[in-house]
Amino acid sequence: MKKRLSNNKGFSLVELIIVIAIMAVLIGVLAPQYLKYVEKSRVSADLDTIDNLVKAAETCASDPDTKIADDFTITIQGGTAGATVGGTDTAAPTEVGNAIALSSCNLKSKTYNGQTVVISVAFTADPNNANIKVPTVSVTDPTNNYER
Repeated sequence: MKKRLSNNKGFSLVELIIVIAIMAVLIGVLAPQYLKYVEKSRVSADLDTIDNLVKAAETCASDPDTKIADDFTITIQGGTAGATVGGTDTAAPTEVGNAIALSSCNLKSKTYNGQTVVISVAFTADPNNANIKVPTVSVTDPTNNYER
């Protein structure tokens, strides 16, 4: 009889195919969950960006040293880089731009892609002192994800 070599130091083709099949099943099950998690974190980052813009608008509007005197809006478009400041006050873009880098504000999630978020700041006279203007900040979020 022939002697069999007992020097089997490898994997057979069947064993490799089984391992690859198990990995494919695991990836098929876990990939959708991973993608949901990634999208959820992007939405959270977008909400954080919106909140930073709201806080910058509140800070600039309530600071007596700023030159902002009239109503203004901050518009951020999902899927594009940067936010724009508009309205009747020409000092608002400079003041808000100094508070936060408007060019780095962009919404990256699929939820906000193509959506426009508008942060409006309106000034009203203080009932106790007519010389003081009180800012009111409101957010128009078409996805209804942002809450204050």
